[in-house]
Amino acid sequence: GLNGGFFAFVIFTRTPPKLRMPLVKREAVKAKWRQDLLPTVIRSCLFWSCAQSINFGVLPPRLVTFSTNIFFLIWTTYLCVVGNRKVKST
Repeated sequence: GLNGGFFAFVIFTRTPPKLRMPLVKREAVKAKWRQDLLPTVIRSCLFWSCAQSINFGVLPPRLVTFSTNIFFLIWTTYLCVVGNRKVKST
């Protein structure tokens, strides 16, 4: 839900007319979800499974908060790149 909401937010705020949701934007959101949502959710599950395994299985407790923030920075950067990528025309 969060990833899909983020993609919709990017289109809603960055595509003219800004802060309006005409039919063209709704179609763009649907196309973005069709193209990028499932791969992003799969990558999210893989990334966070590995991140939390490292966090709680390898690192000492005093570094868990710091490493979680680093993982969030990496994931947010990836999500921004995917969110701002253009939808491929079919």
